[in-house]
Amino acid sequence: MKSHCCCSAAAWSRGLVSFTIVATSTVVMNQRAVAVEQAMGVLFYQQGSGGVFHYDIDVKDSGTTSVGTLWYSWVPGKDFLGLSPTNLAAPAGWQVHVTNTGANDGFAVQWVNNSGPLAAGQTLSGFSFDSTETPAVLMGNSQFFSGTPISTTFIYGGAPFSDAGFQFNIDPATRLWQNPFAALDVNNDGLITQADVNLVVNSLVASGIRTLGIPTVGSTLPRFVDTTGDGLLSPGDLLDALNQVDGPAASPSAALGHPLARGSIATAAVPEPSGATLLLLGGATLVLERLRRVRNVTSLRRPERTARRS
Repeated sequence: MKSHCCCSAAAWSRGLVSFTIVATSTVVMNQRAVAVEQAMGVLFYQQGSGGVFHYDIDVKDSGTTSVGTLWYSWVPGKDFLGLSPTNLAAPAGWQVHVTNTGANDGFAVQWVNNSGPLAAGQTLSGFSFDSTETPAVLMGNSQFFSGTPISTTFIYGGAPFSDAGFQFNIDPATRLWQNPFAALDVNNDGLITQADVNLVVNSLVASGIRTLGIPTVGSTLPRFVDTTGDGLLSPGDLLDALNQVDGPAASPSAALGHPLARGSIATAAVPEPSGATLLLLGGATLVLERLRRVRNVTSLRRPERTARRS
């Protein structure tokens, strides 16, 4: 009898363990199957004439679902901009219009896709508008709804109100000349190649070392030429790009220099540089080396001049 009881207990115990394992696996599988609606974005800007700023949103689908609606400065029933934006534009396949519900409400910009939504892991730019409201104003709270940031934004997987949506903030950029999703992707094509190096070289040869201020409408400088994010166009930007292209194959994360991270960045196979590219690289190196020597000589002479004065 005792032997029979022990055997039954052991069998029951094994059954419980087996049941627990199966139940746990089911929970994990269910968790993996849950769709995540999520996005992140940055509001870039350029200074125009007459106090007008040109704004352009770069958005990344950081979830596992698509994005079919981007609604900037809005939550259901509330619009937060102080003035109605003008000169609205949208990426191909998207429609755009301003929303407002009356005198006691602000304004918002709604973009809705009508062909193919933004897929999970992808980024898209071209969501743009003009406004006389400054970046500092857009960084603050709404005048219509106290305590609510103007940058408050909503997305939906399809048409507006097609699902629960996801709320986040799209603030004005703090690094105006750096790619927010992949710092070394100067031309913003999703790859880090010789083409990115060429853009930095051309910019250094044409403009030299200089401080990068607020971009102006019509600027000829590449939009994301500041790979280091220090606000300067300098040899450091070139070195960063060269090290990535000429160095060993790197993981996608190695290319990132910003809190926001592109999900599908890749280092492409690099073709042999053309003669023109090598000439530009050589010219840039000579110019930068000459500038370095001039600065070194100047710094060495300063103590001597100070001694003579004393």
